Amino acid sequence: MAGDVDVEKFGRSKVYFSASSVPISKVFDFANDFIIVVRKDMTTVEINTPFIEYLGIMEKDRFIGKNVKNLPLADSPKMTDDISEVLEKQEILEDVINYKGNRGSKSDRFLAKFVPTALKDGEKGVTVILSKISDK
Repeated sequence: MAGDVDVEKFGRSKVYFSASSVPISKVFDFANDFIIVVRKDMTTVEINTPFIEYLGIMEKDRFIGKNVKNLPLADSPKMTDDISEVLEKQEILEDVINYKGNRGSKSDRFLAKFVPTALKDGEKGVTVILSKISDK
Protein backbone atom coordinates (compact mmCIF):
# COMPACT_ATOMS: atom_id res chain seq x y z
CA MET A 1 0.00 0.00 0.00
CA ALA A 2 2.91 2.37 0.69
CA GLY A 3 4.29 1.60 -2.76
CA ASP A 4 7.48 -0.07 -1.54
CA VAL A 5 6.70 -3.46 -3.12
CA ASP A 6 4.69 -4.87 -6.01
CA VAL A 7 2.85 -8.16 -5.67
CA GLU A 8 1.77 -10.67 -8.31
CA LYS A 9 -0.41 -13.70 -7.72
CA PHE A 10 0.57 -17.02 -9.23
CA GLY A 11 -2.20 -19.48 -8.42
CA ARG A 12 -2.52 -19.52 -4.64
CA SER A 13 0.93 -17.96 -4.13
CA LYS A 14 1.92 -14.31 -3.94
CA VAL A 15 5.32 -13.15 -5.19
CA TYR A 16 6.68 -9.82 -3.96
CA PHE A 17 9.05 -7.61 -5.98
CA SER A 18 10.75 -4.31 -5.25
CA ALA A 19 8.42 -1.61 -6.55
CA SER A 20 9.07 -0.37 -10.05
CA SER A 21 6.94 2.71 -9.49
CA VAL A 22 8.26 6.09 -8.40
CA PRO A 23 7.40 7.24 -4.86
CA ILE A 24 5.05 10.23 -4.78
CA SER A 25 7.72 12.37 -3.09
CA LYS A 26 9.91 11.93 -6.20
CA VAL A 27 7.02 12.73 -8.56
CA PHE A 28 6.69 16.10 -6.79
CA ASP A 29 10.20 16.96 -7.95
CA PHE A 30 9.08 16.81 -11.59
CA ALA A 31 6.37 19.43 -11.04
CA ASN A 32 6.90 23.07 -12.02
CA ASP A 33 4.69 24.17 -9.15
CA PHE A 34 5.92 24.40 -5.58
CA ILE A 35 4.53 21.70 -3.29
CA ILE A 36 4.48 21.40 0.50
CA VAL A 37 2.76 18.59 2.44
CA VAL A 38 1.80 19.45 6.02
CA ARG A 39 0.48 17.26 8.88
CA LYS A 40 -2.47 18.29 11.04
CA ASP A 41 0.00 19.37 13.75
CA MET A 42 1.42 21.86 11.17
CA THR A 43 4.71 20.00 10.71
CA THR A 44 6.17 19.71 7.23
CA VAL A 45 6.13 16.22 5.72
CA GLU A 46 7.50 16.96 2.23
CA ILE A 47 8.77 19.88 0.16
CA ASN A 48 9.55 19.50 -3.53
CA THR A 49 12.91 20.41 -5.05
CA PRO A 50 11.71 23.33 -7.23
CA PHE A 51 10.35 25.04 -4.08
CA ILE A 52 13.60 24.43 -2.19
CA GLU A 53 15.56 25.94 -5.08
CA TYR A 54 13.25 28.98 -5.30
CA LEU A 55 13.68 29.65 -1.58
CA GLY A 56 17.46 29.18 -1.81
CA ILE A 57 17.47 26.49 0.87
CA MET A 58 20.41 24.12 0.73
CA GLU A 59 18.96 21.21 2.73
CA LYS A 60 15.26 20.45 2.80
CA ASP A 61 15.83 18.04 5.69
CA ARG A 62 16.25 21.14 7.91
CA PHE A 63 12.51 21.74 7.45
CA ILE A 64 11.02 18.23 7.33
CA GLY A 65 9.34 17.48 10.66
CA LYS A 66 9.47 21.15 11.67
CA ASN A 67 6.58 23.60 11.90
CA VAL A 68 5.56 24.94 8.49
CA LYS A 69 5.99 28.47 9.90
CA ASN A 70 9.77 27.86 9.75
CA LEU A 71 9.63 27.92 5.94
CA PRO A 72 10.03 31.30 4.28
CA LEU A 73 6.78 32.11 2.42
CA ALA A 74 4.82 29.71 4.62
CA ASP A 75 5.38 31.93 7.65
CA SER A 76 2.56 34.21 6.46
CA PRO A 77 -0.46 34.15 8.82
CA LYS A 78 -2.69 33.94 5.72
CA MET A 79 -1.07 30.69 4.63
CA THR A 80 -1.19 29.01 8.03
CA ASP A 81 -4.80 30.17 8.52
CA ASP A 82 -5.70 28.61 5.16
CA ILE A 83 -4.01 25.33 6.13
CA SER A 84 -5.93 25.29 9.43
CA GLU A 85 -9.22 25.99 7.63
CA VAL A 86 -8.69 23.12 5.18
CA LEU A 87 -7.80 20.75 8.02
CA GLU A 88 -11.01 21.72 9.80
CA LYS A 89 -13.42 21.74 6.83
CA GLN A 90 -11.71 19.07 4.67
CA GLU A 91 -12.49 21.08 1.54
CA ILE A 92 -10.19 22.39 -1.20
CA LEU A 93 -9.38 26.08 -0.81
CA GLU A 94 -7.74 28.50 -3.25
CA ASP A 95 -6.10 31.78 -2.27
CA VAL A 96 -3.54 34.26 -3.57
CA ILE A 97 -0.32 34.54 -1.59
CA ASN A 98 2.19 37.38 -2.03
CA TYR A 99 5.83 36.76 -1.18
CA LYS A 100 8.51 39.39 -1.07
CA GLY A 101 11.38 37.28 0.26
CA ASN A 102 14.93 38.53 -0.22
CA ARG A 103 14.24 40.06 -3.63
CA GLY A 104 14.32 43.72 -2.61
CA SER A 105 11.18 45.52 -3.74
CA LYS A 106 10.10 42.73 -6.11
CA SER A 107 7.20 40.59 -4.94
CA ASP A 108 5.93 37.29 -6.37
CA ARG A 109 2.26 36.28 -6.45
CA PHE A 110 1.16 32.68 -6.17
CA LEU A 111 -2.15 30.95 -6.66
CA ALA A 112 -2.21 28.61 -3.67
CA LYS A 113 -4.36 25.47 -3.71
CA PHE A 114 -4.83 23.82 -0.33
CA VAL A 115 -5.91 20.21 -0.78
CA PRO A 116 -6.99 17.92 2.11
CA THR A 117 -4.68 14.91 2.02
CA ALA A 118 -4.57 11.48 3.65
CA LEU A 119 -0.97 10.82 4.63
CA LYS A 120 0.79 7.46 4.43
CA ASP A 121 0.07 6.70 8.09
CA GLY A 122 -3.63 7.57 7.66
CA GLU A 123 -3.31 10.93 9.39
CA LYS A 124 -4.97 14.01 7.91
CA GLY A 125 -2.82 16.61 6.26
CA VAL A 126 -2.84 19.31 3.61
CA THR A 127 -0.96 19.50 0.33
CA VAL A 128 -0.22 23.09 -0.68
CA ILE A 129 0.39 23.66 -4.38
CA LEU A 130 1.81 27.08 -5.23
CA SER A 131 1.66 28.24 -8.86
CA LYS A 132 3.48 31.45 -9.69
CA ILE A 133 1.01 33.77 -11.41
CA SER A 134 2.96 37.00 -11.82
CA ASP A 135 5.84 39.16 -10.73
CA LYS A 136 5.33 42.63 -9.29
